[in-house]
This record gives sequence, C-alpha cells and structure tokens, in this order.
Amino acid sequence: MKFENSIPFDLGFGKHLLNFIADFEYAYSELNNIRNFNMKKFQFQRFFPHFQNEINMYIDFYIGCLLWAVYIKQFKNKEISGNPMLGQEISDEQGTATTDYIINYLPKFEKDAKYYANKNVKFEQKIYDLLNLYKKFLVENKHFVNTKTSDDLVVPVNIKNPNYDEYLDVIEKVVDSGNFDLLRNYLDLLLDSAV
Repeated sequence: MKFENSIPFDLGFGKHLLNFIADFEYAYSELNNIRNFNMKKFQFQRFFPHFQNEINMYIDFYIGCLLWAVYIKQFKNKEISGNPMLGQEISDEQGTATTDYIINYLPKFEKDAKYYANKNVKFEQKIYDLLNLYKKFLVENKHFVNTKTSDDLVVPVNIKNPNYDEYLDVIEKVVDSGNFDLLRNYLDLLLDSAV
C-alpha cells in the first residue's frame, strides 16, 4: 500500500471493535439482575468466551495502534487523514476512559472467572505495562485533537532498526481478517523499546 498524499489515521482497525465499556456494562447489568447464584454462574460462563475475546482484542488493538504510530512516524510532515478527534475538546478523563476501564476491570475479570466459571485467568504484568504505555500515548498526543501530520505524532517507543514493511504487512492482515491475535507477537518489542 502506498501513501502518496496522506496516511490514514486508522487503517481499518475500528470496524472490528465493539464499544468495550458499553458492552461490558450491559453484560454486567444482565448478570446483576439475576438473583439465583446458579443461574448467574451459568450466564457468566456463557459470557466468558466473549469477555475474554474482547479483552484480548483490545489489548492487541492497542499493540496495533502503537505499531501503526511507529509506521506513520517514519514519514516527515506527512498529512494524516481521517482523524476523528481533530479539533475536538477531549479531557484526559474522557480520552483515557476505555483504557482506564480495562485496567480497572482486569482484576475483577480474574476474580469473576474464578468465582463463576472456575477458570484461572491471570493477566501478566506486561499487559498492564502495555495498557499504561497506551494511556501515555493518548495523553502525550493530547488525544490527537491537534494531530494533523506525522510530525505532530508523539510515539512513546523507540524501536531500534524498525521493520516498517513487516509492521504494515501484519496491520493490513489484521484489518483484512479481523484477527487481532497476529499483533500479540509485537508486545515485547514495544515494551522493550518504551521511552
């Protein structure tokens, strides 16, 4: 893919994502309305694969966003097209709401998985490190409200000898397939190069 005049803000990740907060709040309101413990347990077990998949998808999405930022940053003063945040007024609280929600939800999910589904789920520290790195990325970029060109973009990682073609290839595969798992291989690379 060539980006002659401009480069897109989102190459197409967004079309695969649900609204994390709304989705989880709805599911938990359903669970909280069930009084019978066995029924609640049964319902949680039904939701469990969806919960786990969506959590992992967002973690991998954040990896993809950071890789995409690394890719964009290679260009000098390249226009970024389609930035939906451009010109908006977004506070840090608003801009990091989903990431904060996930950070706070993960320990609850671990407990609920054990309590309702008898599943041992444990998120490694590096998952929390990634979420905090992504939050830093949002805040340092002021939630992209002024991000018009690649020069405006602040990238909180400094990868030595980046393989831009490889990053673009994997991102395009994810966008085409919706298989965000392909991005997990880049987690350590991003965390090891965080600045």
